Amino acid sequence: MKKKELIFIISTVLCMNLHAQDVPNAPDFLPGPPSELSMWYVNDYAQYTWGKSLRNTSRGEQAISDMSLDLPSYLSMFSKVLGIELSYSKTPQIYSILEYGMRYGDLATQAGQTAFFSRRPYTRLNESSLLPGSENQYSSVSSYPSAQALTGWLCALILTEVCNDRQDQLLARGLQFGTSAVISGYSWDSDTYAGCLIASAVLSRLHTHDGFSKMITAAKSEYEQITGTRTPATTRADDGPYIDTKDLPSSLTYLPVPPDSQCIRFAYDMMAYNDGKSIRYNDQRGQTAIDDVEYDAQHFCEIYSQILGVNISASTTPEIYELINRVHPSGNAATQEAKAYYMRKRPYVQLNEGTSYPDDEASLYDTGSYPSGHASGSWLMALVISEITRTSQDALLKRAYQFGQGRVITGYHWQTDVEAGRLVGSVVYARLHSSREFLEQVDKAVKEFKGLSSSIRATRADESINTQYYTIDGIRLDQEPVRHGVYIEGNKKVAK
Repeated sequence: MKKKELIFIISTVLCMNLHAQDVPNAPDFLPGPPSELSMWYVNDYAQYTWGKSLRNTSRGEQAISDMSLDLPSYLSMFSKVLGIELSYSKTPQIYSILEYGMRYGDLATQAGQTAFFSRRPYTRLNESSLLPGSENQYSSVSSYPSAQALTGWLCALILTEVCNDRQDQLLARGLQFGTSAVISGYSWDSDTYAGCLIASAVLSRLHTHDGFSKMITAAKSEYEQITGTRTPATTRADDGPYIDTKDLPSSLTYLPVPPDSQCIRFAYDMMAYNDGKSIRYNDQRGQTAIDDVEYDAQHFCEIYSQILGVNISASTTPEIYELINRVHPSGNAATQEAKAYYMRKRPYVQLNEGTSYPDDEASLYDTGSYPSGHASGSWLMALVISEITRTSQDALLKRAYQFGQGRVITGYHWQTDVEAGRLVGSVVYARLHSSREFLEQVDKAVKEFKGLSSSIRATRADESINTQYYTIDGIRLDQEPVRHGVYIEGNKKVAK
């Protein structure tokens, strides 16, 4: 048996319980592609126009090479970042984990494109793309989410776990794949953003399996042997955040520059601001946004308790509570470098208008708006809790997405601040997996939740034998399952 075949078989066995129907369900937590009458399309068209202006430059040449979706191309691109050759022969462990991640990412892309359909820029506008030879092939394939953005960002996040010493450069390169899809005319900006968020959800789903963690460990060991780098798992002597702020990826390095008031993209921010202001007081989302101003572990426990169906607290679920308490500070901390550098004015400051939560206006007046710490922390927390119960991932991410949008509704952040914040949360999530204490605490939290959900299933099943369905983690469904999987009906497991 060839070595390559053996590596693939081992990786498949380690992660054999991943299936096509197990991918994150994007329609459950993302808004989908925008209509041409929405504010989101304003941003899409502005970014498309910007991308066209770069086609006859060296960045346009890079965009062409970035459009390839085969593993050797991604290995070649990231090899340049790391300064070593990534290949089957030179780095079989890194090759294996990226190959597996890309296979699963491809399943997520296909699922998203099946659920949504968005015409590609070159077809909608009846213009030429940067790769005319492929236009017919992809004209009937949805551009949402962007396969290039999803794959590039997923590979960058995985490599961030493996190669901590090059994390900033890897992340910056990972985001470029999505930008290249825009420059080429094959994707809208909203397609690429959706691809990045789905990629982070895929990574969280992968981490629910022991086999993936073993593959990460093997790849990291291989990288250290080749480069001579020694990056021992991060440990802390106290009960604070699992990763020191100085060791977190630099938000200033990988995030794009925020739009200023002279940029056409600022119109997108203004439209989102006005839309948010219109629902502050006459929509339930407005009240939820005010409630979500509270950014602490206790509030996260409250909102996740509603989703998980258990009371999360220091007394009832001490392991889950400790995990939340120690993770949540890093979401906001990871945004501070970019905040301090750009010092972007918050909407209520720049427009000299009030917010729907006046109590924080004075204290935040002279602080940076880009990126949003609330959006980062909520997305980060949803990804972490998804490791405890993957069947609740879509609901967790939907709530986290809403949490971030609340900052636009209240008037404390621009839309682009919030979007950047979710990317930061994704990055912190990947980086946390270099902490031994974090990994150990996740294991404790998983065992604690399984114990709770087992007792929940037994009680609930007796209450309604044939009328209710529950996930295998004990979460009650509002209707009969619509996705394939194993569920609890009454007191029996059933396949749907």
